Formats: sequence, C-alpha cells, structure tokens
Amino acid sequence: MNILVTGGAGYIGSHACKALAAKGHVPITYDDLSRGNRWAVKWGPLLEADIGGRGAAARGARAIPAGGADALLGLCLCGRVG
Repeated sequence: MNILVTGGAGYIGSHACKALAAKGHVPITYDDLSRGNRWAVKWGPLLEADIGGRGAAARGARAIPAGGADALLGLCLCGRVG
C-alpha cells in the first residue's frame, strides 16, 4: 500500500515511515524540510513541497508517483517547547 506521510522527514514522521516500510508499505514523504531532514527519508520517495498556501493540494496531488496513494498519515506540525 502507498501511504502519503506529511511531515515524514521529521523525527516522528521518519520513525513512522520506517515502521510502515517494515510492514511492507511504501511511505511517500511529503515535507518542505523546514524542520525535517532529507537524510531522514530512507524508506520511500521524498516529495519536497510546502503543504500550505494556495494551490498546495493540487501541486501535491500532481507530485504523487503513478499509482497514487492509498492512505494519508498526517504528521506535519510545528511544535514549540518553552
């Protein structure tokens, strides 16, 4: 199953992608890398794009590999401590 993971290049997202891949799924990471890391994307393709703003959904849909995504795991967020 192809699973689109928003925020998949961050700490939690990358571990979720690892777990999905271990179960035989293909995690498709959708991340703007503002807080994530390219090196953390090891288990599937990276779609580098910002999920916010006008037209973001259409750009994201066009960027998904042929075959599409069967599910979405939304983990993009901006957390602050302090």
